[in-house]
Amino acid sequence: MKVKFWLYALVLPACLYAPLSLGVAGEMIALLVNGNLIHAELALSAQSRENGLMHRKAVCAHCGMLFVFPSSDKWSFWSKNTPLALSVAFIDRAGRIVQIVDMDADSTDNHTSNFDALYALEMKRGWFASHHVAAGHAIKGLKQVNAGCEAL
Repeated sequence: MKVKFWLYALVLPACLYAPLSLGVAGEMIALLVNGNLIHAELALSAQSRENGLMHRKAVCAHCGMLFVFPSSDKWSFWSKNTPLALSVAFIDRAGRIVQIVDMDADSTDNHTSNFDALYALEMKRGWFASHHVAAGHAIKGLKQVNAGCEAL
């Protein structure tokens, strides 16, 4: 257990404060939840939030998309034109997961948060369950996003 802690203590700070550029659609940041490192592509603009993971045929095992909204609200998601089955975690202003829902691939079914959320994190369907991540868990690394998002 100490080895895992020290690994995160050495690697995570560098990841959290320097966005990773992978040449994909958007900037990537590192997030940490329940001891799991996630590489999240940022969806900051209305256009990038609307497009989301549409038309993506694959994402890496620990990769997803972090949607950053201009205000806390009950946001809705669907997976139209998205060939991947996804899970979405709705996250409140404090960085806590308030709800996780599963979405089928290429579906127009709406999935609306039951609680106000400032963020949503999409991952491959089942990622949260298989990594023992549930409502109430805190997402670390969101403060780096907040600093650049006041104008959204």
